[in-house]
Order: sequence, then C-alpha cells, then structure tokens
Amino acid sequence: GKYAAGVPSSTDGDPMDPVDPSEGTALDPVCGMTVIPASATGPEDYAGAAYHFCSTGCRDRFVADPLAFLTEARDPVCGMTVSVASPGARATVDGRDYVFCMQGCADRFTADPAAFRSTVR
Repeated sequence: GKYAAGVPSSTDGDPMDPVDPSEGTALDPVCGMTVIPASATGPEDYAGAAYHFCSTGCRDRFVADPLAFLTEARDPVCGMTVSVASPGARATVDGRDYVFCMQGCADRFTADPAAFRSTVR
C-alpha cells in the first residue's frame, strides 16, 4: 500500500492504521518519511491509532498538536474516520484536541473521557 502525506492508510486491515502490514513500514505523519516501526521512534497513540516517527523531534511535534499533521483522524467514541478539516464536532480534553463525527460523540467523550481510555492517550 501507498500513503498520502498525513493520511495513514494500508492495503490490509483498518484504513486508519498508520502501519502498512504488506510492506512492514509506517509513515511519519510529521515529515512524511517512511519508517520501519520496529526501529522507529514511538509509537505514539492518538485516538486509537499508533503513529511511528523518524526521530524524537517529529514525535514531540506530533504530540504537541496531532491534528496539525493529520487530514483524517478516528473518532475516539465510535471509531469513524473523520475529516480534520470538517469534523462534525471538536473538543479539547486535558489540553489535547479531538475531532468527532457528530456532537453526540463529542458530548459522550467530554462527559467521561476515561470510558474511552483505550482509544485516547
């Protein structure tokens, strides 16, 4: 599978999985470099997807503002793929921004983020 800059995808499995299982590689969402997950910096989880990086510098930039480097992200409540540019809703929890398919998912998340701990970091 091939990746578009900032869009994690794979030819097999979940399209939001930033690791391409057919190639054993991942795309650094910050600089666009192809990395081998086993030797890359990371992973850093964001809304249910694990991202890998070429360096701690790229990882740190991503951690500071994940949505700045993604065109799509996973809704941490329902798992739906959401456009970062035009989500159904946005929310900030513990200083981290998230996008949602609709306001109902954002409301559920902000009411009890711990209930979705497995999908957020």
